[in-house]
Amino acid sequence: MYLLADITNLPLKDDVIDAIVSLHTIYHVPENLQFVAFHETCRVLKPGSSAVVVYSWGNRSLLMNLTTLPFKVLGAILKRMQMLKKEYSETSEPKLYFHVHKYKYLKSQIRGFDFEVLVWRSVSVLFTKRYIYGWLFGKRILVLIYWLEDRFPHLFGRIGQYPLFVIKK
Repeated sequence: MYLLADITNLPLKDDVIDAIVSLHTIYHVPENLQFVAFHETCRVLKPGSSAVVVYSWGNRSLLMNLTTLPFKVLGAILKRMQMLKKEYSETSEPKLYFHVHKYKYLKSQIRGFDFEVLVWRSVSVLFTKRYIYGWLFGKRILVLIYWLEDRFPHLFGRIGQYPLFVIKK
C-alpha cells in the first residue's frame, strides 16, 4: 500500500505506519518545511519501526565538488573566453523547486528521534556521464565506488551526493 499526500501534513494518526520509504522528496519541499516533513515521517511511524529518506547534498557534496572540479575550471575558462554555449534553452516551463540544507544544520534541526546517515549513492548522474565509460575502465570505477560505499557508508553518506537518512522510532 502506498500513500500520496503532503509530507508536511500526513493525514494519519500517530504511531500507525510499519515502515516508510521516501525517495528524493524532502529536498523539493520548501526549505522552512523540510524539518516538518522529517518530523511528520517520524510521527506516524509505529514504535520500533523505521523510515528511510533519500536526501541530497546538491552542490554541497564534497565528493562531487572535487571530482567535477576539472570540468568547472574548464567551463569557467571557456565562459571567460565567451565560447561556452548556453546548455539549456529558455522555456516558459517552471523549474522544479530544489533546496538542500547543510548536514550540520539538518542535524541541529532534526530533534526528537534517532537517525543515522548512510550512503544511498555517492556519485551523481553528472559524474557518471562525465567519467564512466566502458573504454575508460568504467565498470572497474563503479566496482571501486560501490566497494568504498560498502566499507564506509557513514563517510560517503556525508561526502557523497545522496545520503540515506535511516530514522528509527
